[in-house]
Amino acid sequence: MATRKRIDRASSVIMKNIVVVSFISSILNTVLLCISASKETWMFGDVSCQIHAIVCYVLLSSIAWLTSLAAIERLYKCLSSGSYSMTFSEINTRILIFGMYMTAFFLCTGPMYGWGEYSQFKGLLMIKVRLLSRHTTESTDLCNTTLTKADAENIQYIGQLITSSLQEKWNMYIRSMNTKCDIHFTVRIRDVTSLTVLLEDVESQQTGNILYDLITHLNNNVTERYTPEVIVDRSNMHNYKNVLLPFQSLGVCTLDFSSVNDYKRSATYYIFGTTLILPFAVTAACGLVVLMNHYSGSLPDNIVNFKIIYFGSLLSFICCFPYYVINFMNGSGHFIPRHANFVSTFFFYNSSLCLTIPYLLYRRPKCRKSTKSTKNAHSYSNSNGIQEDIQVEQEYSKVDYV
Repeated sequence: MATRKRIDRASSVIMKNIVVVSFISSILNTVLLCISASKETWMFGDVSCQIHAIVCYVLLSSIAWLTSLAAIERLYKCLSSGSYSMTFSEINTRILIFGMYMTAFFLCTGPMYGWGEYSQFKGLLMIKVRLLSRHTTESTDLCNTTLTKADAENIQYIGQLITSSLQEKWNMYIRSMNTKCDIHFTVRIRDVTSLTVLLEDVESQQTGNILYDLITHLNNNVTERYTPEVIVDRSNMHNYKNVLLPFQSLGVCTLDFSSVNDYKRSATYYIFGTTLILPFAVTAACGLVVLMNHYSGSLPDNIVNFKIIYFGSLLSFICCFPYYVINFMNGSGHFIPRHANFVSTFFFYNSSLCLTIPYLLYRRPKCRKSTKSTKNAHSYSNSNGIQEDIQVEQEYSKVDYV
């Protein structure tokens, strides 16, 4: 009897973890999604952005892998009932659950060290500043001359001045990279209005341009030697303004599917495959095996619990898939309406409820019934000790697949 209790507890412990993590994930992510969408930007700082993004993906990935563990547990019960009690003992079950959590965590840490990126921003705007030397009466392109040590130091210094000034003026995220004669800026702006103002200032012909004015204002000695020339890639600017910024206006911190670094494609495909496709494939494979055995007559008629796991996982996958499709499309340069982004993200955050809610609705009355049956078995055994194990065996066999 004690063994049967432990056997039934393995499935119960796994599903309890799924239910708890599912509700934590849904409540946390949905609240932050609504706040960010209403403000059209992330309001809680860069550090909390990174923390929220990895917690979000770890929670959702944990649910996916715990669901696959629940499917494996049911499959093992069907095909290896003899060794099942040892394999899914209480301590082994807890170790397996902990392993699923650790697996989900390590699968989602890549963007934390540069393989992909968690961010509230989407994409990059490229701005190049070419410096023309004024050592002579005519401006000379530094790319066509031999740079002195002073030239190299000045280029680095000018890049730092422009970066700090732009960050202070527009509160944008900006990085600079110096080449032999150019300074390349990767700019990430919070909204379309700020971008419009920046581009108008850059292209203004009234006082040269804003970058030149910034350098002149901050250090006249440097600009006596160099004339800056601003180069903006029009196609990059159009894509950033009309495709990426509207998508970014949802305001949540997620995995950036745009070309932010050289590892974007491999990182996003890796997370997509290991946190969604692979765990669902495991669950689907287990489901097909169990259903085939069920319809062939080798399993009991009542396998409702497994059907909830299997079909709940299928519905969760369907809810998650549009999120990845929309993000991949936007990262490839396709315009996605903001409301479509919001709906797909909402379903992505709450996809696990497709499994947990049906499980709780079905399981609650069954738990009451099975508790009552167990008590009857105990009272019967007091007068018929020989039949105690038989009665308990029958009651647990009725609910083991439920």
